Formats: sequence, structure tokens, C-alpha cells
Amino acid sequence: MSVITLQWTLLAVAGGMLFLWIVFALVGPRRNDVPSAIVEMRYGSLLQMFALLLALAPPTLMACVVWLWPWPNEQRLLVAGASFLATSVIAALPLIDVIRTVIVVSEDGVTRYSPWSGQATLRWADIQSVRYSTLNRWFVLRGPAASIRVSRHLTGWKEFAHTLQRKLARERWQGWAAMLDAFV
Repeated sequence: MSVITLQWTLLAVAGGMLFLWIVFALVGPRRNDVPSAIVEMRYGSLLQMFALLLALAPPTLMACVVWLWPWPNEQRLLVAGASFLATSVIAALPLIDVIRTVIVVSEDGVTRYSPWSGQATLRWADIQSVRYSTLNRWFVLRGPAASIRVSRHLTGWKEFAHTLQRKLARERWQGWAAMLDAFV
């Protein structure tokens, strides 16, 4: 394969990745299938836009460098192309997370949809404790079979805090009452 053919191939791959991430962002989040949902907590539009820009940057840079750089041989171009591809995939991970992660708070409990760990549901009666991580800025709802982390970067905090205080016995979240009251 010549350098020119490899350049065209890598340009096509970069263009395909750009198209894939834009379509992924436009298709948007998964649909809620939880009845009696009070609030769907999702990442805000600012984080979604930042994640999209982060995902689009490496393939765009790849296209420019692969096409404009004078490549002495195919091996160097192939190494550069593989490096850009790996970087492009890694840079798209936040986009996948912010688009596909949803926490649904309902009258029955809390359901998490995550692209990495799948679906988990905790009924209000099954929640044993509520903790807050100041470092990570998330609440951790612990149950017998699962834990659900609810990031402060998600929307719908006021409804989450109201429902948590209404549905759980105070001793399960008492240590974090001041933190919850800040949202109410």
C-alpha cells in the first residue's frame, strides 16, 4: 500500500469517526421505561457539548496531520494513524458516558442506566444507607444487591433530594442532611 492510499484510508476512518460521534450525540440518551418516574437525572447540556468537542478533536486533528504532514514512509504513517485512532476512542468515552447515563427517581425507587455497568434498581425499602463523597461529588445509595452513585453533575437534584428525604427514614441519610438541604 502506498503512502497516498494509506492517507486516503486514514482520512476516511477519521471522517467515519466524526460522523459516528455526531450521530451518537444527536440520537441522544436512552428512553425511560420506568413507570411513575418523578425525575430523570441526566448530565447537563454543557457537559454533553464539552464531551462532544472532546470526542471530535482527535479525529479532526488526525485528518489534518495525516493529510498535511510529509510522511517519509508507510510505517510511520501507520503508527501515527493507529495512535490517533486509539486516542480518538479514548477521547469518546466521556461522550458515551454523558449521553447514555440516566438515573430515574420514581415512587418505587431509583434506577440507574449506565453504558458501563448496565441497569441497577434499588427500591426505597431496600436502601440501607446513603453516603456522600466530597471528593467525587456524588451520593452513594447502598442496597443489599447494588449501589447507585448519583453524581452532582446530573440535573434534577431538587426532586432527588425531596424524594430521598420523603421516602427514606432519617437515620439512613442523617449524616448528609445538610448536603441534601442545600438542594431543597
